[in-house]
Amino acid sequence: MARWDHGYVTDVAYTTNAYQETMPSWLATCSVLLGFRPTDLAAPFRYADLGCGNGLSALIVAATYPRAEVWGFDFNPAHIENARAMAARSGLTNVHFEDVSFEALAHGDSSPQFDIIVSHGVLSWISLENRQYLTEAIGRRLVPGGLVYLSYNVATGWSAVEPIRLLMRQLAEGDQRRTDQSIPGIFQILDQLRTGGAAFFREHPGLEARITQMKQQDPRYLAHEFLNRDWHPVMFAEVAEAMAETRTSYIGSATTMENIDAFAVPEAVIPVLNNATDPATRATIRDLACAKNFRRDLWRKGAENLPVREHLALLDAVTLAWTGRQVESAVTFAGPIGVVTGQPEFYNPLLDAIRDGPTTIGQLRALPALRDRQPAEFVQAAFLLMGGGYAHPVGVTEGNRADARAGAARLNRAIVDRLRYGVDLHCLAAPLLGSSIAIEVMEGLVIGRLLEGIPREAEALVDGTLNDLARSGRSLLKDGQPLTDPAEARVRVGETVRNVLERRLPLLRGMGVLD
Repeated sequence: MARWDHGYVTDVAYTTNAYQETMPSWLATCSVLLGFRPTDLAAPFRYADLGCGNGLSALIVAATYPRAEVWGFDFNPAHIENARAMAARSGLTNVHFEDVSFEALAHGDSSPQFDIIVSHGVLSWISLENRQYLTEAIGRRLVPGGLVYLSYNVATGWSAVEPIRLLMRQLAEGDQRRTDQSIPGIFQILDQLRTGGAAFFREHPGLEARITQMKQQDPRYLAHEFLNRDWHPVMFAEVAEAMAETRTSYIGSATTMENIDAFAVPEAVIPVLNNATDPATRATIRDLACAKNFRRDLWRKGAENLPVREHLALLDAVTLAWTGRQVESAVTFAGPIGVVTGQPEFYNPLLDAIRDGPTTIGQLRALPALRDRQPAEFVQAAFLLMGGGYAHPVGVTEGNRADARAGAARLNRAIVDRLRYGVDLHCLAAPLLGSSIAIEVMEGLVIGRLLEGIPREAEALVDGTLNDLARSGRSLLKDGQPLTDPAEARVRVGETVRNVLERRLPLLRGMGVLD
C-alpha cells in the first residue's frame, strides 16, 4: 500500500451506499424528539459528509434539499472521482466533493462552516492521529447550534472478533492480489482453523454464525471493513473524551429505539442504569447490557434544552410518512434486546392515520382515541415507528418540493443508468422524505422505465427490464445458478413488474419518486 493511505484499503473502491440516519430530516427530527432545537431545513443550510466514500448520501441530500449547500470529503481520489461524475450526470450544482485528508480539513481555511456534519463508519477504521484530526475538523467547522452524527464500531460487540480480524489483515498483506480478491482464501483458512479444532472457536461459539454472515457480504465491503491497518472498536467514553474539545455535547442516538431505556437494556438492568448519573458510565452499562456492535451518536454544539412550550410546538410540527411496511398480526419492534409489541389501542390508530398520508404529531395527538395520551408517549411512539421502519420523517417543506422532485428525478435517472451498466446500487432518492428508499436492482430497472415515461403496461415493462438486465451483464439466478430458460426468466421479471405496479407504485408516487 502507498504511504498516503495510512494503511487504509485504497486498491478497491468501497461499496456505494446511503444511510437514512445521516439524512437531515432524520437528524433534525431526532433533535426535536430529544428536546433540542433542530436545524431549520426550510432555510438554506450547509451539510458536510466527512469520509463520504462514493458520495451517494451527499448526493441524495443535494437532490432533495435544493437550497442546501452540500459538501463531501474523502481522501481517496477514486471515491471523489465517482462522486463528482454522478453529480455531473445528475446536474446537481449544490454539491461539492473534495479530495482532502482530515488533517487538511482540521488545519486548512478553504472550507466553510456547516450546520450538519456526519461521519458514518469512519472513526473505528482510522489511526488515532487521524481521529484527532477528524474531531478537530468537527470542532472547527461546526456552527453553534449545529448537529454532528458519528457512527462507529463498539468494543462490546467485537471483542471476540478482534484476533480473527488481525489474522485476516495479516493474510491479506501476504497476498499480492487486490485486497478484495484475497477474501475467499482468507475464509478458507478460517474454516480450516475452525474445523481443525482451533480452541479459539470453541471458546467463542458465536464466531461461526458471524463468519457465515460475512461470507454473504460484498468482498469490497469486507476489504474496507476488516482489512485496513487500523481497526479499533471503541467505547463511548473514549469518543466522548475526544469530542470534549469540539465544544459539543452528546444528546442521544440516531438509532432511535436506543433512546428508550426499556427497549435498550434488559428490564433487570434498568435499576443499575438509573443509579448511574455520569453519561459515559450510563453508555458503558447500556452497551454491555446489549453487547452493542455499532453506535450512531448525535452531538450538538450548544446543548440547552428547549423551553417546554417551544418543544411542544416543534414536536407537534414533526411530520411522519408511512414507509410501506405492513403490520402482520401486531405492531412489533425489533430492538437491541429483542422484539417487543406495541399496544394495539395506541399504535393501530397512529399507523392508520400515517397510512392515509403524511401526518403531524399534532394531528396524531388530536385523534379522538388518543387525546388523553401525554406528549412523552408520542415521542416514544415516534422513536419506535422510525426505528421499526414503519414511519420516516418528512423532510422537505411544501414550498421546496417541486425543486426537490426535479433534483431527485435527475439523480434517480443517473442511478438507474449505473444499474444498466452493471453497478449495484440499492436506493433511490425520495424527495418527500428528504432521504432515500431501498430498492432491489430489478425493481430499480423497472422504476427506471417508469421514470422515462414508459406506459404502465406490464408486458412492455417486462420487455424493457429484460433488455436492461442483458445490457448490464446480469443473470437471473435459480438455486445459485444462472437461469437459462427465457420463459422462466420472463415469469420472474413479470413478478417484479407486477409487484412494482400493484404494491409499490402508490408509495413511490406518494414519496415523489414517480409522478
